[in-house]
Amino acid sequence: MIRIYQGSSAQIASQFRSLKDEAGNAVYLDNNSAFPTGWWGIRRLIHTLKEHFSAKDIDEVLERHQAISCFLFPERIHTLTGAGAKEYDFYKARLESRLNVPYGLLEAVARLLEQLISPYTFSLMIPDPVTIDSESLRVIENYYRLFPGTQQKIFVGFPTDIVDREDADGITWERSQGTVQYFVGNLFRYPAVEVIQLDVAAQKNVKQTDQASESAARLADQETLTFDSLTDRELDAGKVLAAIRVMTSSYERYSFRAVMKIGMKVLETQLLTDDALKAAVHGLVGSAASFYQFTHHGNPPFDDFLEAHFRQALRFETRPEIRSALLYRITFTLAERKADPGGALAWAEQAVVEASQNALPEFQHDYHLAWALNVRAHVYAHSGRLEACREDAEKAYALLKNGLTRMEQEGDTSLNYWTDDYKRSIFNLAIHQVYTGDEINEPEYSREWFKRMSWVMRLVPGIMRFDTFHWVDYHRNKLALRDALLAAEEGIEDALCFRHGQLYVYLFCAADLNYRIGNAGKALQLFEQAEQVRPLYNDLFHMFSFPWFIGNCYAKMGQTDKAEAIFKNELANAGEVDYRIRLLTSLALLSAGKGEKEKSERRMNDAIDLAVEYGEQNLLLKVTAGAGDVLHRIGDAAGAEEAYNQAMDLVFALGQEGLALNSAYLFEMYVGHLTVLGYNEERFAGAIRLLPDALDDMESWWHLPALAPFAEKFRNNNPGDIEHTEIAGVLQIFDMVMAERTEYAMTAMSR
Repeated sequence: MIRIYQGSSAQIASQFRSLKDEAGNAVYLDNNSAFPTGWWGIRRLIHTLKEHFSAKDIDEVLERHQAISCFLFPERIHTLTGAGAKEYDFYKARLESRLNVPYGLLEAVARLLEQLISPYTFSLMIPDPVTIDSESLRVIENYYRLFPGTQQKIFVGFPTDIVDREDADGITWERSQGTVQYFVGNLFRYPAVEVIQLDVAAQKNVKQTDQASESAARLADQETLTFDSLTDRELDAGKVLAAIRVMTSSYERYSFRAVMKIGMKVLETQLLTDDALKAAVHGLVGSAASFYQFTHHGNPPFDDFLEAHFRQALRFETRPEIRSALLYRITFTLAERKADPGGALAWAEQAVVEASQNALPEFQHDYHLAWALNVRAHVYAHSGRLEACREDAEKAYALLKNGLTRMEQEGDTSLNYWTDDYKRSIFNLAIHQVYTGDEINEPEYSREWFKRMSWVMRLVPGIMRFDTFHWVDYHRNKLALRDALLAAEEGIEDALCFRHGQLYVYLFCAADLNYRIGNAGKALQLFEQAEQVRPLYNDLFHMFSFPWFIGNCYAKMGQTDKAEAIFKNELANAGEVDYRIRLLTSLALLSAGKGEKEKSERRMNDAIDLAVEYGEQNLLLKVTAGAGDVLHRIGDAAGAEEAYNQAMDLVFALGQEGLALNSAYLFEMYVGHLTVLGYNEERFAGAIRLLPDALDDMESWWHLPALAPFAEKFRNNNPGDIEHTEIAGVLQIFDMVMAERTEYAMTAMSR
């Protein structure tokens, strides 16, 4: 059973103080320390289980899984031998490795956790996920994904007032908001979840009791001891070496924030004179920071921080495998984070030269050379040098594929980290080339690499597919909506299989795509399913509520009474003026379709009055064109003509300013104008030029059939020179998107 309390931090704190009796035997994860030791939450949980239950039994489980337990308790690493050492090496982060997304490690720790806690009955209490390290949160999320039938109770606080905190140096280190939202969003996927919305009125009746949580006393760990020991203004080389050993161990265990904290304190308190020590500290700090915030967040101080540490590390580093990793990272930092292609290219060239000359074992040599070629290909592509990009990418792909083939021919590849890295590298290389082609508007380049993906996708764990968005974006960007829909449907199946919170994304995408191709009934079902699993936090997929989409589906299906009831209910609760205008316009159109002349005019006039009062040009265009559509539907031809002419006058009156109007609204107005007033070549040209931008809007796809006869008319009027007109390219897009709708209809009829 999972119970999530959503409210302000103060409300949640009050609620958890009242839960002592209900929770019964409870284990609290509540880290009050400012020092973010990696895996602290799971370490604390195990320590508490030993105190409450059987330390002997728990130690026996840890001993049976010694490699995985070493990630939680690094003091056990010296006991590793044989198979245990090999398993630990397989999962650990290596400084020279580029990838190391620890899907397998998180699952392995989650399975270990199941063996540790399954014999006992208690409630796991997390009043504030912000205070728990992200490694532990992801393990708990994986635990409930892998063991959805568990009887283990968990009570989680979800503070809605959390924000990312910016440090004094301007760097937003703590991505607490996103981490907590991801964690809670995935827990929300389970059928046994209960969400309790806390409000001020309810809190007045909450019984105030003593703080129920246990003291979050620090556990003894080498990371904290090392950090606390770095207080001398000048440290001897031995103490610095000891700190670097702890940093290295922390890095291997994905405890990246601890690496940064210790390393930055070393740099603050010690004037390093040894070049090897300088290289080690700067390299570990920069690499840990890169992994800690791998995704580009538009955080310029952080980008400067990365570049500075990579530059310093490269000044002193001599180990070829580490230099290759650092050269890759500084190139990526400049190319992607800082948008400095010139600076990036200089580092990329150096990366390729050094990787080519490295005297490393063959698998290491080829691995580093492949990644150097990969990042240089990226810089070439974004500098307009596609052929050079293609050449580097092909060389990198051949190095990795041939190397993987040789490794697999040699025999057992289980727990071989080079085999694993090669597979992930091929995956990342190929997917990056596909998206690079899209970014630089070279679709054929994307298609070349996409053809390889069916083989490449089989190399990596299934859950990594979520990083590719199942190619929904790739197909949708090419307006291949049916292919995008198939990808979304595969995503739904895999999300259900993996019990992954991405289910919401795929359901919404599938609903959106069905709506665009004209299958409103299927879209309705999917929108309703998506609404049921919508995350607790705000998502980025829509501006308004789900009833807006559901009501539009009913309207397109001809079930106007249901659509009207939904829109009226939304109107009664809507506060935003632009949403009220949209709703009133939609209600007016529904009334007009039913022949309710007076009601449709009254609703449309209300929408116009609101738009005039609001004064926003796009909304004025929307309601003026909407009035034309309403009048046309109720048979007032003269009134419809006047309304559309007024809409056109509004656009002309704005002049250059009119170019900034909403493309979908303009497209709708032009199509309406053609429908009411008949074919006009200038008006058709205005509509068709808007098509590429207008297609971003869902509703524009429903205006395509009305434009079809005018496209045919244009072609008939321009039979000889249509290939040479500026409109020819857009007409090809029109044919493509019309085929998406008409071909779906043909397929549906044949079933």
